[in-house]
Amino acid sequence: MSMNKRDYLLPSALLCQNYRLLEKKPFFIANKIDHLIQDNFYRSIEISNISDKKERQQISRALSTNKDGRLKNLIVWFTEFFTEHKIDIHDLDEGKRKKNVETIKKLIDEAAETGAHTVAFTGGSNVSVLERSDAYKALIRTLGEVCDYAAKAKLEVFIEPCDCYADQQKLLGQAQDTQEVMQLLRKDHKNLSLVFDTAHVALNREPPFKTLEMLGPFLRHFHLSNAVLDFDSPLFGDNHIAPGEPGFLTAKRAEKLLSHAHKIGICANEGVTVAVEYMQTAEHIDRPDRTFQIATDFLKQVQFEFVLS
Repeated sequence: MSMNKRDYLLPSALLCQNYRLLEKKPFFIANKIDHLIQDNFYRSIEISNISDKKERQQISRALSTNKDGRLKNLIVWFTEFFTEHKIDIHDLDEGKRKKNVETIKKLIDEAAETGAHTVAFTGGSNVSVLERSDAYKALIRTLGEVCDYAAKAKLEVFIEPCDCYADQQKLLGQAQDTQEVMQLLRKDHKNLSLVFDTAHVALNREPPFKTLEMLGPFLRHFHLSNAVLDFDSPLFGDNHIAPGEPGFLTAKRAEKLLSHAHKIGICANEGVTVAVEYMQTAEHIDRPDRTFQIATDFLKQVQFEFVLS
């Protein structure tokens, strides 16, 4: 029996996307977290890794004020760091793979200093057909090692499957492959879960409800991400655009997806965290809170329609 709809959706502030151009400004994210801790709407916060120790300490102090436990999750994403430093978690060179794991362990240590509950990232780039078996073996080894290390710090690990061929072209993405990987890993790594990203599923041309049903036992978190699916459009791809046209993601479609998740009992007892993945661009830099506000308004609309449905 799923929990009451009013309590099921836990809004998440995706600060590392909504403030993409400002997130590296010293103490910007820490100050935002100070503010959001006092907010009555968001129950989860998502940031990129914080390189400055003093800023990590400020975030930890802010989280210590969360006495009522209203904030359920602070998620630290490593994806941007991976891209910048060319870290591939399924590198076929075993020496490089091990070096990458050591780097991830350092990032986990830093995330723990912020008081984070979860670390998260996407997988590496797709490979040729002849390399796929070895790449998946490397991916499974890495995830197992990362989960073991994170468990020592009492941290959860999220991995987000991406599109395989259309735009980002990642190895881990299609539902069948992701399901098999998770079935193998979850036996010994209970702290590993999936993020369901609506744009990635759409770009993989996979049916969202069926994908939900396949991956449901492993899902903990949702990214409501919009995309233009027309190959001939200059906007085609995973560009983290605003909700609505010209993309496919409307509030109604988001509501139907989340209602199906609720119906089939995904995270039935604890609810799911849900964020809107809308990336700040130069277009809004003169109104720095504009992207965040649009994301917040959309999430509130989805939540309203979800409760009423």
